[in-house]
Amino acid sequence: MARHRVPERLPSATATPARRPWWLIGLGLAAVTVIAIATLPATLLRGQLARTGIDTPALGGSVWRGYAPGVSWRGVALGDLRWTVSPWTLLSGGIGGTLDLKRPDGTLNTKFRASLGGEIRLEDAQATL
Repeated sequence: MARHRVPERLPSATATPARRPWWLIGLGLAAVTVIAIATLPATLLRGQLARTGIDTPALGGSVWRGYAPGVSWRGVALGDLRWTVSPWTLLSGGIGGTLDLKRPDGTLNTKFRASLGGEIRLEDAQATL
């Protein structure tokens, strides 16, 4: 009895395409988005500060941790400002963090919280004159 050899099948053009790791692509896009948000430059705040009457010759750092030397409000010199913003406060519909204002005649350190309704609250304020 003769054995017949079955020819090997070549892959057809209608074969299912290889599965792409969509979860990995999504994870990569999420990582890029988080990095972009985490490194937003403080210069993005310039327009908002100008609308409130605050002026500074320069802004440095990020929106989350930055500084503004020579801050003035409506022409009155305030001093050099440093801030930190907690991203977790955004989850409650507001923004909060710490402010440190230094001038030649004293300092002001405080925690702040601002709501979407425009209310600004200062807590644990410490001033040195």
